[in-house]
Amino acid sequence: MKTFAKAQGWGEFLDVLDEEQNRLGGFSNKDTSPHLFAPAVKIPTLISQVHDDAWTIPEDVQTTFDLLGSEDKELLWI
Repeated sequence: MKTFAKAQGWGEFLDVLDEEQNRLGGFSNKDTSPHLFAPAVKIPTLISQVHDDAWTIPEDVQTTFDLLGSEDKELLWI
């Protein structure tokens, strides 16, 4: 959400966007982070991600990968 809001020129309104997301969908942005759910993933997992994409935050992808509960996992950077 931060990257999208910043690209749209709404970076200073993240709190308003979060309130609207919560109002419309019932969840705040922080409550939908894959980091919360990654430890529950126990099946073999392959994540492929474009490293130098405008929407990619490499640290977030790496954190999600590291948090996966699966022993059989691979991160493929493109």
